[in-house]
Amino acid sequence: MKKLILFLFFLLPILATAQTSWERVVPQMKTPEKMIATHDGGYVIWGWRTISYPDQAVFAKYDLNGQLLWSKSWQARSGLELTGISGLNEISGGDVWIAGKAIGSLNGKPRKGYTFTQRLNRQTGDTLYNKYGSDTLDLKGLRNTASGPKIYGSGLRDADEIDRSYHVIAEYDENLNHIKDIGYQAEGFSFPPFQSNVFYVNNFYLHPVYSPHLYITYPSFNFHSNPDFHSNSNPPKVTYVRDYHIIDQFPSGELLISGINKIAVYDVGAKNLMPFPENLFSLQEDESRLTPLAAKDGNLLVPGTYQYSSTQRALFLMKIDRDGNQVWKQYYPQEVGSTLKAIDATDDGGAVLLLHRANTVRLIKTTPQGFILNAAEEAVAAASNITLFPNPTNTNRITLTFPKPFAGTLQVFDQAGKRWMEKTVTRTSHYPLNLPETIPPGLYHLRLCDGLGTEQAVRFVKQ
Repeated sequence: MKKLILFLFFLLPILATAQTSWERVVPQMKTPEKMIATHDGGYVIWGWRTISYPDQAVFAKYDLNGQLLWSKSWQARSGLELTGISGLNEISGGDVWIAGKAIGSLNGKPRKGYTFTQRLNRQTGDTLYNKYGSDTLDLKGLRNTASGPKIYGSGLRDADEIDRSYHVIAEYDENLNHIKDIGYQAEGFSFPPFQSNVFYVNNFYLHPVYSPHLYITYPSFNFHSNPDFHSNSNPPKVTYVRDYHIIDQFPSGELLISGINKIAVYDVGAKNLMPFPENLFSLQEDESRLTPLAAKDGNLLVPGTYQYSSTQRALFLMKIDRDGNQVWKQYYPQEVGSTLKAIDATDDGGAVLLLHRANTVRLIKTTPQGFILNAAEEAVAAASNITLFPNPTNTNRITLTFPKPFAGTLQVFDQAGKRWMEKTVTRTSHYPLNLPETIPPGLYHLRLCDGLGTEQAVRFVKQ
């Protein structure tokens, strides 16, 4: 009885967090492009149905528990062909707003390019309206205000000399009527694309631009906003933090900004730049970090990859504070070959990952400690009725039972991604596995790969 109580006590943290981790395959989508978090705790994803042109955009909405609410292909008027999506936002009330480009013929007119916006019903994904404007509009996003949604985009304003031409940020209403020019983006011979990660803080638009002196070599950002700015005026002096661009915003309002091999925090009000040292992340020799983001608790979430084998890399995710102290770090050997397309910090301290591997798009929610408790490989293994006994085990010997004879390779990894053993298994239905004598207590991944390359994984606990 005492052993049973201890066993249940040991499993309690896993059982308690199981409901906070889930995994979903996004239907009809082969290539993901963007994910946004919605105010109801859910997510909207857009991507492509195929990989050939002309392509078909697909949009999917999930709730906070990972349940698919709807999935819709891009809906347009007859005669139009989609050429790109440039904006994806949520409108107040929960509807989804899309901006993009299309080409074709409307109302019997000659074939030409159009800029369009589209509004989707938050509950069904059905189209509520389509608006079409000139192809010269470059719409990138939507900002919700008390007076209604404001659409922003950029456009070129010509000066007397080509090297003094500049881009402006302009606001439009939902009918694509121009409201005003509100600031300028950059000047110089080269004009950078207007990025979609725009922030509106303290009545300022904050957006990526490029230094006019360095052209497009180094990214920067400005936070100039002038309601009285007119297109026929000279560009006002730009204020920017050289060599950095915005990547996220902390709950405190501070900005997380990124440059070439450097990360910093920027206080907009105080105009105070606080760079982080690169050794803040304490990476191993075979690890590479991806772009970090701000966690809801003020810490940093840092995704990355590590060398899984001589030819493949897998994913990891860690949380650190601003002093570099590691809160937790999790390795995902089951995600070998996966590409992280987007990540969002969740209120419970974990993250939602948008992953792409072999024409399959998956949405994964981690636990607050970064665990993925129900990976796809485990579901396959469970469906195949592969069993380990005893599990948990307080000895170094476990027995695998296969529903049909298995032949292939067997590997054991710990939560840090360290491989503890590898065995070649000949054709058998029962396999006694002797674990290394030095293997410590913990949670382990047992990975199986047969001669056809099919992989399965089962987890076990060593007490």
